[in-house]
Amino acid sequence: MSCETGSDMVHDYSDYSDGPTVDQLGKITDAVDAYLDAQVDAAKAEAEYKERMKRVRHYEEHLIPEAMREAGMAEFTTTSGYKVKIKSDVRASIPKARESEAFRWLEGNGQGGLIKRTVEVAFAMGEDDKAQQLMEELQAQDMSVGARRKVESSSLRALLRRLLADPANRVPMDIFGASTYDKAEVKSPKK
Repeated sequence: MSCETGSDMVHDYSDYSDGPTVDQLGKITDAVDAYLDAQVDAAKAEAEYKERMKRVRHYEEHLIPEAMREAGMAEFTTTSGYKVKIKSDVRASIPKARESEAFRWLEGNGQGGLIKRTVEVAFAMGEDDKAQQLMEELQAQDMSVGARRKVESSSLRALLRRLLADPANRVPMDIFGASTYDKAEVKSPKK
């Protein structure tokens, strides 16, 4: 038996005075055990995936580019038809401790548009109407406003790739937590 209050459903178990049966308890226990096993399996699969992706990156960023450099080749087609090309790429993520310095550099070098700004306002319960009035009225109402600036790593990488393509550009890689690396790009043969 159950009774509903609004969208909440309240279950009434008073008709089950004898309590659950041994079979019911066993079924619940089996389900919980299976759930816990599934969690362990998922965690193992995730760890295995991460480890396999490390191996993939090791081949594409180290073993293949090094072997091709030793052979003096930038492009190669394997006997099975796979095309391999070495290209330079950039890895970047601005360290928290260097954010303001990185933002100043971006703004000072005409790249301030890369910086995303997020404004967050905390309202107490029941202040939904005030939340609707948003930005323009916030300062006039003396509300506490926190602003955050951010550069998406994909946008930063694209900018750095573009800037680094011209050797005349001097880019302070350290403030962006950036480094360049060579990466093997392997394409399957055309069928």
